[in-house]
Amino acid sequence: MYCSKCGTKNEDTDSFCLSCGSPLRQAVPPQPADSQIPAPPVAVPSTGQVYIPKQRKPYRAEFSLGLTGAIIGSIMFSVMAIMSILELSGELFLDGEGMITVSSVFCLASFILGFVGSAQINKGNLNGGISLLVGAGLGFVSMFISLFGLYTLFFWPLLLAGGITALARKATLQKSGEYPR
Repeated sequence: MYCSKCGTKNEDTDSFCLSCGSPLRQAVPPQPADSQIPAPPVAVPSTGQVYIPKQRKPYRAEFSLGLTGAIIGSIMFSVMAIMSILELSGELFLDGEGMITVSSVFCLASFILGFVGSAQINKGNLNGGISLLVGAGLGFVSMFISLFGLYTLFFWPLLLAGGITALARKATLQKSGEYPR
Protein backbone atom coordinates (compact mmCIF):
# COMPACT_ATOMS: atom_id res chain seq x y z
CA MET A 1 0.00 0.00 0.00
CA TYR A 2 1.29 3.47 -0.88
CA CYS A 3 0.96 6.48 1.44
CA SER A 4 -1.40 9.10 0.02
CA LYS A 5 0.70 11.90 1.59
CA CYS A 6 4.30 11.08 0.65
CA GLY A 7 3.97 8.11 -1.74
CA THR A 8 6.12 5.73 0.33
CA LYS A 9 5.38 2.02 -0.13
CA ASN A 10 4.19 0.39 3.10
CA GLU A 11 3.04 -3.12 4.04
CA ASP A 12 -0.66 -3.80 3.57
CA THR A 13 -0.96 -4.53 7.29
CA ASP A 14 0.53 -1.16 8.39
CA SER A 15 -1.83 1.39 9.90
CA PHE A 16 0.58 4.33 9.61
CA CYS A 17 3.15 5.35 7.00
CA LEU A 18 6.69 4.34 7.90
CA SER A 19 8.10 7.53 6.36
CA CYS A 20 5.77 10.38 7.37
CA GLY A 21 3.53 8.77 10.02
CA SER A 22 0.25 9.58 8.26
CA PRO A 23 -2.61 7.14 8.81
CA LEU A 24 -2.97 4.70 5.95
CA ARG A 25 -6.37 3.90 4.48
CA GLN A 26 -7.14 0.22 4.37
CA ALA A 27 -8.50 -1.07 1.09
CA VAL A 28 -12.25 -1.56 1.09
CA PRO A 29 -13.54 -4.63 -0.71
CA PRO A 30 -15.25 -3.76 -3.99
CA GLN A 31 -18.97 -3.03 -3.75
CA PRO A 32 -21.54 -4.67 -5.96
CA ALA A 33 -22.17 -2.87 -9.25
CA ASP A 34 -25.67 -1.78 -8.22
CA SER A 35 -24.35 0.03 -5.14
CA GLN A 36 -24.37 3.85 -5.11
CA ILE A 37 -21.29 4.09 -2.86
CA PRO A 38 -18.26 5.33 -4.80
CA ALA A 39 -15.02 3.41 -4.51
CA PRO A 40 -12.36 4.91 -2.22
CA PRO A 41 -9.52 6.81 -3.88
CA VAL A 42 -6.48 4.77 -4.77
CA ALA A 43 -3.11 5.98 -3.53
CA VAL A 44 -0.65 6.69 -6.34
CA PRO A 45 3.09 6.78 -5.74
CA SER A 46 4.52 10.29 -5.69
CA THR A 47 6.87 11.47 -8.41
CA GLY A 48 8.93 13.34 -5.84
CA GLN A 49 7.99 16.75 -7.22
CA VAL A 50 6.16 19.07 -4.88
CA TYR A 51 4.02 21.96 -6.10
CA ILE A 52 4.78 25.15 -4.22
CA PRO A 53 2.30 27.93 -5.01
CA LYS A 54 3.70 31.37 -5.74
CA GLN A 55 3.44 33.86 -2.91
CA ARG A 56 1.18 36.86 -3.35
CA LYS A 57 3.76 39.24 -1.88
CA PRO A 58 7.08 37.58 -2.78
CA TYR A 59 9.30 40.46 -1.65
CA ARG A 60 7.80 40.99 1.80
CA ALA A 61 11.13 41.60 3.62
CA GLU A 62 12.28 44.31 1.22
CA PHE A 63 8.88 45.96 1.24
CA SER A 64 8.67 45.89 5.04
CA LEU A 65 12.12 47.42 5.51
CA GLY A 66 11.43 50.20 3.01
CA LEU A 67 7.97 51.00 4.31
CA THR A 68 9.06 50.99 7.96
CA GLY A 69 11.97 53.30 7.12
CA ALA A 70 9.67 55.64 5.18
CA ILE A 71 7.11 55.81 7.99
CA ILE A 72 9.76 56.53 10.63
CA GLY A 73 11.29 59.05 8.21
CA SER A 74 8.00 60.91 7.89
CA ILE A 75 7.77 61.16 11.67
CA MET A 76 11.37 62.40 11.92
CA PHE A 77 10.69 64.92 9.15
CA SER A 78 7.69 66.25 11.09
CA VAL A 79 9.87 66.87 14.14
CA MET A 80 12.58 68.50 12.05
CA ALA A 81 10.06 70.67 10.18
CA ILE A 82 8.60 71.98 13.44
CA MET A 83 12.10 72.81 14.71
CA SER A 84 12.91 74.47 11.41
CA ILE A 85 9.78 76.65 11.56
CA LEU A 86 10.58 77.65 15.13
CA GLU A 87 14.14 78.49 14.16
CA LEU A 88 13.15 80.55 11.12
CA SER A 89 10.52 82.47 13.11
CA GLY A 90 13.10 83.39 15.75
CA GLU A 91 11.32 81.51 18.53
CA LEU A 92 14.13 79.00 18.90
CA PHE A 93 17.84 79.25 18.19
CA LEU A 94 19.18 75.84 17.24
CA ASP A 95 22.14 75.85 14.89
CA GLY A 96 21.66 79.16 13.13
CA GLU A 97 21.64 80.04 9.46
CA GLY A 98 18.69 77.73 8.70
CA MET A 99 20.78 74.60 8.31
CA ILE A 100 18.08 72.55 9.96
CA THR A 101 15.77 73.62 7.13
CA VAL A 102 18.21 72.25 4.55
CA SER A 103 18.60 69.10 6.58
CA SER A 104 14.83 68.65 6.84
CA VAL A 105 14.49 69.03 3.04
CA PHE A 106 16.96 66.17 2.59
CA CYS A 107 14.95 64.19 5.15
CA LEU A 108 11.75 64.92 3.20
CA ALA A 109 13.26 63.71 -0.07
CA SER A 110 14.63 60.65 1.71
CA PHE A 111 11.37 59.39 3.15
CA ILE A 112 9.44 60.18 -0.07
CA LEU A 113 11.91 57.99 -1.98
CA GLY A 114 11.36 55.35 0.70
CA PHE A 115 7.62 55.33 -0.03
CA VAL A 116 8.22 55.30 -3.80
CA GLY A 117 10.69 52.40 -3.57
CA SER A 118 8.39 50.44 -1.26
CA ALA A 119 5.47 50.91 -3.64
CA GLN A 120 7.56 49.63 -6.56
CA ILE A 121 8.68 46.58 -4.59
CA ASN A 122 5.11 45.90 -3.48
CA LYS A 123 4.13 45.72 -7.16
CA GLY A 124 6.89 43.17 -7.79
CA ASN A 125 9.43 45.58 -9.28
CA LEU A 126 12.74 45.09 -7.48
CA ASN A 127 14.13 48.22 -9.15
CA GLY A 128 12.46 49.98 -6.22
CA GLY A 129 15.64 49.05 -4.36
CA ILE A 130 17.39 51.87 -6.24
CA SER A 131 14.89 54.40 -4.85
CA LEU A 132 15.48 53.01 -1.37
CA LEU A 133 19.25 53.32 -1.78
CA VAL A 134 19.03 56.91 -3.01
CA GLY A 135 16.68 57.74 -0.12
CA ALA A 136 19.13 56.18 2.32
CA GLY A 137 21.94 58.25 0.82
CA LEU A 138 19.99 61.49 1.21
CA GLY A 139 19.20 60.59 4.82
CA PHE A 140 22.86 59.90 5.43
CA VAL A 141 23.88 63.27 3.96
CA SER A 142 21.25 65.00 6.10
CA MET A 143 23.10 63.85 9.22
CA PHE A 144 26.09 66.02 8.35
CA ILE A 145 24.21 69.19 7.46
CA SER A 146 22.72 69.89 10.86
CA LEU A 147 22.96 68.47 14.35
CA PHE A 148 19.25 67.65 14.15
CA GLY A 149 19.91 65.75 10.95
CA LEU A 150 21.00 62.94 13.25
CA TYR A 151 17.29 62.11 13.49
CA THR A 152 17.68 60.48 10.10
CA LEU A 153 19.81 57.83 11.79
CA PHE A 154 16.52 56.30 12.93
CA PHE A 155 15.40 55.42 9.41
CA TRP A 156 18.04 55.63 6.69
CA PRO A 157 19.66 52.30 7.71
CA LEU A 158 16.28 50.62 7.15
CA LEU A 159 16.05 52.13 3.68
CA LEU A 160 19.63 51.02 3.00
CA ALA A 161 18.93 47.45 4.14
CA GLY A 162 15.73 47.26 2.06
CA GLY A 163 17.50 48.60 -1.04
CA ILE A 164 20.48 46.26 -0.75
CA THR A 165 18.22 43.27 -0.12
CA ALA A 166 15.99 44.11 -3.09
CA LEU A 167 18.88 44.53 -5.51
CA ALA A 168 20.65 41.41 -4.23
CA ARG A 169 17.47 39.37 -4.68
CA LYS A 170 17.03 40.83 -8.16
CA ALA A 171 20.57 39.79 -9.14
CA THR A 172 20.02 36.29 -7.76
CA LEU A 173 16.70 35.88 -9.56
CA GLN A 174 18.19 37.17 -12.83
CA LYS A 175 20.99 34.60 -12.60
CA SER A 176 18.44 31.81 -12.19
CA GLY A 177 16.27 33.21 -15.00
CA GLU A 178 13.24 33.80 -12.73
CA TYR A 179 13.31 37.61 -13.05
CA PRO A 180 13.12 39.45 -16.39
CA ARG A 181 16.19 41.41 -17.41
